[in-house]
Amino acid sequence: MGKIIYVLEDDQGISDIVEMVLESEGYQVSCFPSVSTFNATAFKPPADLYLLDIMLPDGNGLDVREALSNNSNTAASPVLIMSAHTNRSEVSGWPRAQHFIAKPFDINELTEKIASLLTD
Repeated sequence: MGKIIYVLEDDQGISDIVEMVLESEGYQVSCFPSVSTFNATAFKPPADLYLLDIMLPDGNGLDVREALSNNSNTAASPVLIMSAHTNRSEVSGWPRAQHFIAKPFDINELTEKIASLLTD
């Protein structure tokens, strides 16, 4: 049974590609198109890693990151923030956004970053 990854991404194409690639790497993947669907199910069971987009139709991935860090069941789980609308230097000043990947991303870079976060 592979590690669990929850993906919060509103772009269906990106979500489908990420899900397919991560499942081919042996991970169990659940994708959520909005903050509301994520909040309804993503804390049961907690994931081993969270991959969060920033700009979402009903919220912000950074706010979700904050909620995860304040929950005792998810606080230790790594979170990888992704966005097409910002860059690594902007993210470095955001609280608790230490893991970031810019969209569009290279699939190999994504899988390597995830593998690294799950082995730390």
